[in-house]
Amino acid sequence: MQIRNTLTAGLLAFALSAGSLLATPIAPGGNIPAGGVNSIASLFAGDLLLASTSGMFNSAVAGDFSGYYTASVYRNSSGTLDFVYSYNSDSNSRHSIQSVTMSNFAGFTTDLYFIATLAGIDPAILSGNAATRSSDGQNVKFLYDTTGVAAGQTADTLIIRTNATLYTAGTFTFQNGSTSTVTAYSPTNVPEPATYALIGSSLAALGLIRRRRTNN
Repeated sequence: MQIRNTLTAGLLAFALSAGSLLATPIAPGGNIPAGGVNSIASLFAGDLLLASTSGMFNSAVAGDFSGYYTASVYRNSSGTLDFVYSYNSDSNSRHSIQSVTMSNFAGFTTDLYFIATLAGIDPAILSGNAATRSSDGQNVKFLYDTTGVAAGQTADTLIIRTNATLYTAGTFTFQNGSTSTVTAYSPTNVPEPATYALIGSSLAALGLIRRRRTNN
């Protein structure tokens, strides 16, 4: 429970405090070498939390690894969306988490950042590639060194800043020899059904007002 509260408090803290971002774009099929992912203390002040989900994740191979995650989407001061991911590995995990993959980002820009935790893994000091993006642009992967995110460790908070203004369901996958995939968020150009319903009800209300004015 303490770890869960820490993750939630951390997300709230950087959402409400001031900071600045420098773009670190990664194109489809590209990668960002060690040192290329910017560490930031916070997001811009006034960022709006649009949605958040959290829960347990468990590897497909029982006991390989497990933990608790939070995935959120924020609207930043530029009006575009930031997708934010935090997680910890349970103390009884047998193996470290070696990489995490976020989907689906095809057709959108992806600028990558992280917020370092006291006991976290720093993607900026890894050897090799700190992050990659699939050739179709769908998947963004953060890679750790051979130590990975070990049992009982809280990973750095990972951020994908996009040029999207709408979001939909996405996935968040943890990997080593085994995998675990949970529900998260992803950018989209298509409004959610609830958005269509809201637009429809608004248009209906406007129509009713106009009819009343005509009748009067």
